[in-house]
Amino acid sequence: VLKDIVRLDKNEWSPLPKKDDWFLEFHVSSRNPYTIENFQASIRKGIRFFKKYYPERNFVAARGFSWLFSPQLKYIIDENKGNISRIKKCGYTVPTATGEGNVFNFIFHNVNIKPEEIPETTSLYRGIKKFLLSGGRINCGEMMFFLDDLDNMMDNVYESSFPDIINKLKNDAQ
Repeated sequence: VLKDIVRLDKNEWSPLPKKDDWFLEFHVSSRNPYTIENFQASIRKGIRFFKKYYPERNFVAARGFSWLFSPQLKYIIDENKGNISRIKKCGYTVPTATGEGNVFNFIFHNVNIKPEEIPETTSLYRGIKKFLLSGGRINCGEMMFFLDDLDNMMDNVYESSFPDIINKLKNDAQ
């Protein structure tokens, strides 16, 4: 959200995705380590599968829903280290309308856990507990990226495309 109105010339932009484009929906599995390499390998496997069995569909992007894409994580974990932060920067993330119960279920396997009951056994748990006890609220998020950008994920292609806007938003948030 920007304070000033921004007008875009339709002749300079083309809509993405287009009407007949398809998204791959991905799920973040807890079976394998959550690394960029595993994430990319999984998406590539999905692309091969869908191109083989649904060649008539034009898959242009992928999206997934998870607590891992929560917009509040930037207040809870170090944004400059760890696989959660690294992968989250590889696409566009947006909040979803889910409540805390969804996050609590995924992380603590207890939808009714109270903030004061959260164990302090990991930096993630400590960060969530501190955030919630200070009045914060947490919800899941969605991440989307274009399949053409899969090989360049580590370059933060989306954030680096708009450095002035990103820096302004970060400064305004402080």
